[in-house]
Amino acid sequence: MKIVLISKDNKRSQKIYDTLSKYDIEWVKNPEVIESTLNRVNPDWVFVYHWSFIIPEDLYSKFRMVSFHTGNLPEDRGGSPLQNQIASGTRFTRVNAIVVQDPVDSGAVYASRSISLQGTLSEIWDVITDASIGLIRDILKGNITPVDQIGEPKTFKRKKDNILKFDSIQSVYDQIRMLDSVDYPSTHLLIDGYKIDFSRAKIDNEQVIADVKIYKI
Repeated sequence: MKIVLISKDNKRSQKIYDTLSKYDIEWVKNPEVIESTLNRVNPDWVFVYHWSFIIPEDLYSKFRMVSFHTGNLPEDRGGSPLQNQIASGTRFTRVNAIVVQDPVDSGAVYASRSISLQGTLSEIWDVITDASIGLIRDILKGNITPVDQIGEPKTFKRKKDNILKFDSIQSVYDQIRMLDSVDYPSTHLLIDGYKIDFSRAKIDNEQVIADVKIYKI
């Protein structure tokens, strides 16, 4: 079986690649070589993980392509799904293996797994990676027919503002942890020419305890 993994070059993608190493697999990290790689390999399956570039229709209509989206579909489509769900108070969600199609995140669902949104963003991504590996294994076993999403879609807007806002203690904690990963800009404050980054937040007895990095900008 021939597989192509389309994903960013990071430790979580490496874990997926290593898990699938028993197959004939190629890992595409550069969007500029996706088309040439797919046409050369002619894979049985293409898995798209943690990828921010749009896949052209002429490719996803030609190859059997699966992406992964974390949210209670169809309500949680769109950008920054983890941050938007945490901000809205969601504590449990689902990692979905879906057909790649347009609009983004609208594809039929092969399978999904429930996960918790507790912990830092880095910890949540580790859980998502493990869930995605499980879903890939389920798909490769065969006999899974994707099922159309049912319900009224809701699409999140991508969160761009990571300046800390003081709405409540819980909100402060959630704002810090939802961006606490090396791959994301930290939640921060800007004061008198200085930037204050927050990480490793804990909530304890109606107070938030966090690591702080202060530097001049």
